[in-house]
Amino acid sequence: MADADELRRELAGQQRVLDAQRGYILAQGDGGAAAGHGGCAGLGKHDGAGAAGAAAAPAGAGLQPLEASEGQSAADECEVCCSRRRDTALGCGHVTCARCSVLCADCPFCRTAVTQRLRIWL
Repeated sequence: MADADELRRELAGQQRVLDAQRGYILAQGDGGAAAGHGGCAGLGKHDGAGAAGAAAAPAGAGLQPLEASEGQSAADECEVCCSRRRDTALGCGHVTCARCSVLCADCPFCRTAVTQRLRIWL
């Protein structure tokens, strides 16, 4: 019984972290297109999966994220929202923009649970 209570507390703590990370990413966004996008089945769902590194500070502070680059090509465009640059790799290997990666509990491409997010810089 004590183990179950400990797991519930840990899950609640991870959920608070995930909610804070979602808020952080959404506050940085452009108020945008992913919020009403129907292509993300995991939008708004809470599956309790951890979000390792979703809002962590970058190791190379001098590097620029992809979204800050000019001359965005179709190959760099997020295939979920079609409005931002792809800059976050999910644990399964698929890549989306930071906002879509946080809004989706499951990968929008292969539907596996998102367990890790890794910000990508050039």
